[in-house]
Amino acid sequence: MKEIKNFYIKTYKYPYIFLPTITLLAPFFEEILFRGIILNILYNNEYPIKAILFSSLLFGFIHMNILQFISGFFIGNILGVSYVTTFSINICILIHIYNNIIAIISSNKFLSLYDKSQILILIVSITIVIYTKLFFLKKIKT
Repeated sequence: MKEIKNFYIKTYKYPYIFLPTITLLAPFFEEILFRGIILNILYNNEYPIKAILFSSLLFGFIHMNILQFISGFFIGNILGVSYVTTFSINICILIHIYNNIIAIISSNKFLSLYDKSQILILIVSITIVIYTKLFFLKKIKT
């Protein structure tokens, strides 16, 4: 646990590398792997819940600590249900990006750097952007 804490302390020193990696690259590649490949392979109309649970379990394990395992398993289930409901990897990527942004914003290190009102404005702005994107994705499909 101490190694992970030290890793995060070091990475906050380089926000121009850390933020895009955690908020954009990781969600993109993780969703391609866990929903686009693993869940797709495991998916069966008769037992979709088993496929979602197993892919979520794997998703939790890759985060390599108990707290991130629990949150990874939880968000993995949400993403899995989103995927088998819509079969849109784009929606899963957007939800994952939003989740990671909120996790970073709510971290103690980030909170100590900025005024609380700025953080609230940022969260509201990100929420509006994500929901607007989801709305237009839905409109395009219909």
